[in-house]
Amino acid sequence: MVSDMSSSSVESSKPEFIGSVSGLSGRYASALFELMQEASEADQKDIHQSMDVLSGLFGVDESFGDMLVSPVISVEDKENALVEIFSKASIGQIVSNFAVLVVKNRRAFLLQDICRTFKALEAKARGEMTAHVTTASKLSEQHENDLKQQLKNKFGQDISVISEVDQTLLAGMIVRVGSRMIDDSLRTKLFTLKQAMNEAG
Repeated sequence: MVSDMSSSSVESSKPEFIGSVSGLSGRYASALFELMQEASEADQKDIHQSMDVLSGLFGVDESFGDMLVSPVISVEDKENALVEIFSKASIGQIVSNFAVLVVKNRRAFLLQDICRTFKALEAKARGEMTAHVTTASKLSEQHENDLKQQLKNKFGQDISVISEVDQTLLAGMIVRVGSRMIDDSLRTKLFTLKQAMNEAG
């Protein structure tokens, strides 16, 4: 059970997937991924779906992420908030226990990155490349599917998309695939234009 994992056992374990997984977030994500591999088919499906929901919470509600990283909200209050939110968001017990453990270990600020890394591990296990996509607003399912197809055409293989929202981009998106980055955000375009105007002046 996830609730039986101690802070030391999670934080000292080495990830099975080397390369894209590193650091403390990687070790937590790896621990959950390895647990999923050993779980029953029903629990595997539940963990996969619950992590998708948990990852989505960061994109649809900015206050959720703010609550987790706030230094003025106690660990106990964060735990209680997660339990209440998860009960309404259809997040299963295994992932709920895991997330509460992360918070209890004072690692709440890593939870979003743990979600990203976990999804990257799933994609790697399926033999897919992973694209980290940051947009000013949440991608619709159709837009995400279109993006996957464009990336597949470019890289010649299936691409798993891990998306997040950053409203400071204003519009457009930033796409990272491995060491490659495509920055098509309005924020960057405006900055580039400003720089060009300053140089011209």
